[in-house]
Amino acid sequence: MGVQMTGTPDRMLNTGATMDPDTDNSDNNEQNTVTGGYIKFIEVMLGVAILLGLYMISIYSYLLFHSLVEVFGIIVIVSISIIAWHSRRFIGNNYFIFIGVGYLFIAVMTLLHTLAYKGMGVFTGYDANLPTQLWIATRYLESVTFLIAPLFIGRKLKMNIIFSGYAIVTGILIASIFYWNIFPDCFIEGVGLTAFKKISEYVISLILLSSIYLLLQKRSNFDKEVLYLLIVALMLNVFAELAFTFYISVYGFSNLVGHFLRLISFYLIYKAIIEKALTKPYDLLFRSIKKSEMSLQRSNDFVHSIINSIGDPIIVIDTSNYKILLANEAAQNINDCVNPVGKSMSCYEFSHLRDTPCSSHDYSCPLRHVVNAKKPHRFIHTHYDREGNESVVDIVATPVFDDNGDVIQVIESSRDITEIMKTEKALRETHDYLEKLIDYTNAPFIVWNPEFKITRINHAFEHLTGYTSSELVYKKLDMLFPDSSMQETLSEIDRTISGEPWESVEIPILRKDGTIRLTLWNSANLYDEDGTTVLAIIAQGIDITERKQAEDALRESERRLIRAQEIAHVGDWEYDIEADTIRWSDEVYRIYGIDTATEMTYEILRERIHPDDRVYHDKYTEKLMGCKGRESFEYRFMYPDGTIRHVYGSGEAICDSTDKVVRLYGIVMDITGRKLAEMSLQVALEKRKELELIVNRSAVIVFLWKAEEGWPVEFVSKNIEQFGYTQQDFMGGRIPYADIIHSDDLELVGDEVSIYSEQGTDEYSQEYRIITKSGDVRWTEDHTWIRRDPDGNITHYQGIVVDVTERKQAEEKLKTYAEDLKHSNELKDMFTDILRHDLLNPAGLVKGFTEVLIERENDGDKLHALQKIEQNNKKLIDLIESAAKFAKLESTDEFEFNVKDIGTIFKDVVEDFAPILYEKQITLDFVAEGEHLANVNPMIEEVFANLLSNAIKYGSNESRIIVDILDSGEKWKVTVTDFGEGISDDDKPNVFTRFKRVGKGNVKGTGLGLAIVKKIVELHGGKVGVEDNPAGQGSVFWVTVRKR
Repeated sequence: MGVQMTGTPDRMLNTGATMDPDTDNSDNNEQNTVTGGYIKFIEVMLGVAILLGLYMISIYSYLLFHSLVEVFGIIVIVSISIIAWHSRRFIGNNYFIFIGVGYLFIAVMTLLHTLAYKGMGVFTGYDANLPTQLWIATRYLESVTFLIAPLFIGRKLKMNIIFSGYAIVTGILIASIFYWNIFPDCFIEGVGLTAFKKISEYVISLILLSSIYLLLQKRSNFDKEVLYLLIVALMLNVFAELAFTFYISVYGFSNLVGHFLRLISFYLIYKAIIEKALTKPYDLLFRSIKKSEMSLQRSNDFVHSIINSIGDPIIVIDTSNYKILLANEAAQNINDCVNPVGKSMSCYEFSHLRDTPCSSHDYSCPLRHVVNAKKPHRFIHTHYDREGNESVVDIVATPVFDDNGDVIQVIESSRDITEIMKTEKALRETHDYLEKLIDYTNAPFIVWNPEFKITRINHAFEHLTGYTSSELVYKKLDMLFPDSSMQETLSEIDRTISGEPWESVEIPILRKDGTIRLTLWNSANLYDEDGTTVLAIIAQGIDITERKQAEDALRESERRLIRAQEIAHVGDWEYDIEADTIRWSDEVYRIYGIDTATEMTYEILRERIHPDDRVYHDKYTEKLMGCKGRESFEYRFMYPDGTIRHVYGSGEAICDSTDKVVRLYGIVMDITGRKLAEMSLQVALEKRKELELIVNRSAVIVFLWKAEEGWPVEFVSKNIEQFGYTQQDFMGGRIPYADIIHSDDLELVGDEVSIYSEQGTDEYSQEYRIITKSGDVRWTEDHTWIRRDPDGNITHYQGIVVDVTERKQAEEKLKTYAEDLKHSNELKDMFTDILRHDLLNPAGLVKGFTEVLIERENDGDKLHALQKIEQNNKKLIDLIESAAKFAKLESTDEFEFNVKDIGTIFKDVVEDFAPILYEKQITLDFVAEGEHLANVNPMIEEVFANLLSNAIKYGSNESRIIVDILDSGEKWKVTVTDFGEGISDDDKPNVFTRFKRVGKGNVKGTGLGLAIVKKIVELHGGKVGVEDNPAGQGSVFWVTVRKR
């Protein structure tokens, strides 16, 4: 690798003055101003004369006027196209190239429009609609071209794609007008411009305004005067488009104004592109070149600053004479701020205090080596300062080539590494010392890398494992670990790799002879320069095998004792009176609920004893102190949270020869479970008595049947007396339960019991009749649980029986009522259908005949009467349909729901009303965003349609409607806000009532729409309402719908 360069380093690093391409020659400013002003005056006067002449021509022959204007436009845009195409290799601004390509096809369309103009006689069989269609197609093509062109600034143009695109679009437009006849009509004779033509002119105006906005965004890429002319030309095009929306005749005044504006626009485009391209090619074609030159100069200055800011000395040497051509500030500072360039010094004079180049074998010249090798090289070299002091430097030498590939210069970057070399020597000496220290220490020492390979061990590690260093180094660590602890040990090693050092970690080591030694390790990590990447792990250990065996034996003994105490819930304690210390086993702490870290005293213990038992505990302690043998005592102990535990304590004193107590010891047993069991048993006995009393006083009869034929009764509650029987009738075996079941139900009951029993069901319910002792028949509900032995065999049926005779009678009455109600609803639906059919038939006939008469009638009064009939008949049909729909809603029992996005449904409804909204010029804001999933029936669309229709009816023209969907907990709240006259508080309660209408009297309606809305929403489990518009005018109608 090298540097290809022509010229000298001074050219590389020094900057010169450059001229701003936007700056004019100040010496000729005044003369240019006078001359320019005169030329502009001539241009204005000539332009006025041309406009007046064209106006006179339009009076004489509008067709000639039109042809002249259009031909001028064609000449301008063809010229732009030609100049842009031939200048494409020099113009850095692709905007003009893209405009030029587009104008070629726009010229074709404009020419067709000119030839098709009314009166030209070129295309026979067409009226004024043809040139208007061609005009709109051309204007769309031109406006889109100006809109897209700024997007290609700074991007590569693919001319074949652009040409193909324009050719295809132009061909489609021409074919749609001349061949397919699908292009919309733009002008109708005797009527004037169509809505499509007017809307298109507005759309084209918006596109042109958007193109102006994009031009302003890219204004840095244009000459100011060119940019100004382009914007004014585009604005005149916008005004021309607006003028073209008013004319009725193609020869009309607004058409004339539009063409004048277009003529001026063509002239300004001529000024912006053609004239500028011819008279100011430097500004337009080479603007980007000048910018590049200035940018290159700034980059040169920037590089020069960077080189001077580098702390290492950098020099450039001429290979022909060893002269230093360039030296940065760091190079000049190494020798008392001597500038070797200014003194015309050679490299060996500057760095070696020599009169000749370096040439000895031990002191070879880096420059000659790079010249011969023709590639960069790095050297460790010796330099000298003015006083002859020696310094070691690290040199990187890079060749600079001429056009022939010969090395003409060498760039040398050097760094003083004298101190580094001294430090490295000291480090080597320290390393040798540490190596010996590690080798001969008594503690095992090992080093491994992140790949788990051993890189270093000492003699103590060899003694520990039985391996030599040569047998372990560069081997995997896992050869040192037994299989039983392999995974756990590797996990510990993973910790060290992730940066977590060991602190007293126990690791089993597998020796060469197969025995295992337990070792204790500490480790440290070695990191690279960034302090995050682990390079190696150093660990030092100690063999603790014998100590561990002794500790394990002691722990096993203690473990067995503790386990025995835990199983028996017994703890031991000891009190040394002379030392005043108390020792508790862990189980004693657990029983008393005290943390093992607590330093216990007798006072703390006594404070925890239940207040009612402290006196007895004191007496128990006094007896122990009397040296009279073992003493036992039961008492209660309180936890900090108020929990009470029952404890059994037993202790004994150790006395000296004088009967003085020197030590107390004993045991503590938690007997809370036993005490609670005793109390629970007593409570259970009392609860059983209460339960029996409750059951016997209730209507629920409790049975326990044996799983035998006839279901003999093992137990029945006393309240069986409500059926006339006694407990003794059943429990004495005199009456099996099957004997009181009604004969018509007995077989069904037996079959169901068999089925449930075979299925493995644990419980089931049945309803059947029983015979009371007096012979009456009563309906009962039986809820039974099946009891099985450990082998799964059924032993008993346990159940409760409730008299449900009154309920069954009520169900029969309700069933009869439901059938009658269903029949009534069916009759009502049938009547509704008949009524709708019979009313719609004559209404339909009236509608049909009225429409025929309206078409045939010419008399104004009669026609007005017929239209009144038609309007009222339509109102009658709407009323019949709404009434029938409402009646159906009243009788709908089955209503299917599906999860749908109500926002999407409402948007579909809005699309259906788009023509009405456009006609009344009402703005609809749909502010809800995201999904709004709800359980709805398709009829919910009727709700949204009625709400939107209502808002349109009662809102004024050119007003607003706001639709929103709010989160209301478990439901969505759909709101429709209008800005009409609003609804008074007195009328609000009636708006959802059928046939009730409030508000404008001139608004048509049946009075059923909002009533239908209410009914559908209620069937969805929602609510409806109306409120005043918070904005001050209008109403807010809302409905709620359940979420999915």
